[in-house]
Amino acid sequence: MRARWFVAVLTAAAVLAGGCGNNAGDKPAGSDAPTIALFLPESKTTRYEAFDRPLFEAKVKALCAACKVLYANADQDAAKQQQQVEAALAQGADVLVLDAVDAGAVASLVNQAKQKKVPVVAYDRLISGITYEYYVSFDNVRVGEMQGQALLDALNKTGKAGSGRSS
Repeated sequence: MRARWFVAVLTAAAVLAGGCGNNAGDKPAGSDAPTIALFLPESKTTRYEAFDRPLFEAKVKALCAACKVLYANADQDAAKQQQQVEAALAQGADVLVLDAVDAGAVASLVNQAKQKKVPVVAYDRLISGITYEYYVSFDNVRVGEMQGQALLDALNKTGKAGSGRSS
């Protein structure tokens, strides 16, 4: 399931980066390759540094060897993430993939990107009150079904499923 999720994010980012020739004037000289900026919200949860970032970077390299990935982790600091996004826009990022620290506070960042004609992929957290090109997340209903099934399977193995008593 995680692999399909990454393919969806990367496909969206690659398609958007490929169509972003209109930003070339904002980029430093000699950097014609598309730039995808990935913003993750924190590093306390293992998945961001151990899975999301390396899988994202590897898939970008596989889909677009010339693409550059700008990476930033906000360490649970919304103000830090704002500075990181603004810096990526100033560096000429073609696409932003944004997993917001505070989904309610990033609307102004998305609007800044839109003014520069930089598409935004809302990654893992829905950003409310704005429009953006893509929103990619887990199928939360399916995740819940899988968790429930795993619990039921484990209880069946111990013989405690359906006993009507709690341990």
